[in-house]
Amino acid sequence: LDPASPLFEEVDESQRINPNSATFVDIIHTNACSQEDGCLGMIEPVGKVDFYPNGGAHQVGCPLVNSTSIIDNILSCSHSRSYEYWIESIRAQEPTDKTFWAKPCSDWSTYEAGLCSSCGNGCVQMGYPADISGVIIGADIEYYLTTNAHAPFAKGLN
Repeated sequence: LDPASPLFEEVDESQRINPNSATFVDIIHTNACSQEDGCLGMIEPVGKVDFYPNGGAHQVGCPLVNSTSIIDNILSCSHSRSYEYWIESIRAQEPTDKTFWAKPCSDWSTYEAGLCSSCGNGCVQMGYPADISGVIIGADIEYYLTTNAHAPFAKGLN
C-alpha cells in the first residue's frame, strides 16, 4: 500500500518490497512522485502488478494549495488513501457494489487521453479481488483508474 520512498527508493531491491516479496505482490500507488513535489511513495513499479489510481501522485479529494502538494504531504492524505481503497475493496462483496477496475496502460497521460485498451482486453480489479490470472506477469504493464473524491471511492467499470 503506497510503498514509502524516503529511505527505500535507493536501496537494493532485496531490502524493500519487490515483486518476489510474496507469491503475488500488488501495489497501490497513491502518492508516487518526487519528494520535491510533496510525495511520500515510490514512483517506479515494485510489484507483480502496480496500480496508479488517479495517476498515482495526488488523490482527488485531498487538499492542494496553490496547485502545490505541501498540505497534502503534511496531512498525508494521498499517501494514506491507499489503505482506504484497500478496505473498500474488501467490503465490496455484493454483486451490485462498485469495484476498482483498472486498465493496463503505459502511463497516466495516455490513460487520460483515452488511448488505453478497453476493459475487454486485460482490465483487472485493484485491491482485494485482484486476480493474477488476468495479469501479464513481467510485461511491465501498469494499471490506471480514476476514483471518486470521497467514499465510496470505487467507480466500477468506466
